[in-house]
Parts: sequence; structure tokens; C-alpha cells
Amino acid sequence: MMFEAALDVPADSLLRLQLKYNMYKAANDKTLTERLNKIRKYVALL
Repeated sequence: MMFEAALDVPADSLLRLQLKYNMYKAANDKTLTERLNKIRKYVALL
């Protein structure tokens, strides 16, 4: 990985950091939250 070599940081640390960022963005995305709530309602009907 180019960033790993350039920053002298292990790739798994960079991937973990990216994952945390993605989870933060998803948790704060109102449209995603609304979509998930709709899915939960539909599943509850089944």
C-alpha cells in the first residue's frame, strides 16, 4: 500500500481508521437512518 510506505504506518491501522470514519458518517447520515427505519418497519410486518 502506497500510504503505508509513505506514512510508515501499518495498513491495518489505516484500514481501522477508515472503518471508524465510515461508521461515523453512516451513523450521522439522516437519509440512511430514515431508510433503515423503513426497512425495520417492513421487516416487523413479516
